Amino acid sequence: MSENSKSPWYNHPMAWLVFGIPFLTIIAGIITIIIANKGADDLVKDDYYKEGLATNQQMEKLNKAKIMGLQANIIYDEKTNLIKLLISPEMDNNQTLLLNLSHPLEKRYDREIILNHLVENEYVGELKDFKSANWHVRLHNSSQEWLIKGRWNLPAEKTLLLNPAQE
Repeated sequence: MSENSKSPWYNHPMAWLVFGIPFLTIIAGIITIIIANKGADDLVKDDYYKEGLATNQQMEKLNKAKIMGLQANIIYDEKTNLIKLLISPEMDNNQTLLLNLSHPLEKRYDREIILNHLVENEYVGELKDFKSANWHVRLHNSSQEWLIKGRWNLPAEKTLLLNPAQE
């Protein structure tokens, strides 16, 4: 017998390759499964088919906003966490507006802000607990007759002008 065969198995590099590579592959697979389950992708919606069918309705709402000549200026006050909205032309005083902020990656950060009428064409709402991002913005009335969309890099940009004629 050679002297090489008398030494313990862990002293042979070939043994580490034979046992080590499959062991590390199993560990890497387990880690990949854990990461995949914790970081599930929110970009794909559960009801994607229904959303696809609703695209025509959304286009009609965008066109209605364009025909009405709607334009909205949204201002964020970081100190008070208030969103102030100036809309033209002036809306019905009893109407509540809804501002949807959709996070580009994580659905759990999405916010819906109810904007209550103050005076003339001014509305105000409170924005609580939000994360800095380049938000997808959707503004519509409570009856969802019209829609204005845009992107807002909040809080880096304190104001946003929504104009359906520029889309």
